[in-house]
Amino acid sequence: MDPQSANLGMCWAQGAAQAAQALQAHGLFSAAEVDFEDIAGTGVTMYIPLGPDYGDNGRVGVSKDIIPRAAADGAAGGGNGE
Repeated sequence: MDPQSANLGMCWAQGAAQAAQALQAHGLFSAAEVDFEDIAGTGVTMYIPLGPDYGDNGRVGVSKDIIPRAAADGAAGGGNGE
């Protein structure tokens, strides 16, 4: 296949649909949480998961605003009892 003739939009859409299906498979994420078209309209990207309004860009492993789900659950009383 000639890479210049690839329809990148279609490739991304197919990959996003497969990812959404996998992320919802065990009930970990709702359809709204993996609505990538809706998410794209907010300015959020894989590199800026909290959106462009955060000073540190919400980078995973760097941002103080990103709290792992297990830690957030534990803080709310649903975690490991610490």
